[in-house]
Amino acid sequence: LLEKGYVVRTTIRSESRIDEIKKAMNKYPNLDLNVPSHFINLDTISQLIIDFNSSVWKKKKDNGLSLKSAIYGVEIPKELEIISVALVRMHNLE
Repeated sequence: LLEKGYVVRTTIRSESRIDEIKKAMNKYPNLDLNVPSHFINLDTISQLIIDFNSSVWKKKKDNGLSLKSAIYGVEIPKELEIISVALVRMHNLE
């Protein structure tokens, strides 16, 4: 139950932050944030990141590796290329 409560609180906080960003973008529609079009829908990009992270963690677990261990052969999806440096460092991708 604690774990589920944590997930609910985290989801609510994340959704609140997404709503804040969307309101700011609507308030200043002419502001050029230099954000790629596929990042405009934050719900979609958030889910892509969650799915990618989950797949890397599962692959490490299935191969008996710790989360800190380097892992080979993981391809970053094209939609996440803009944050590829962070993903490589975060997951220790080789």
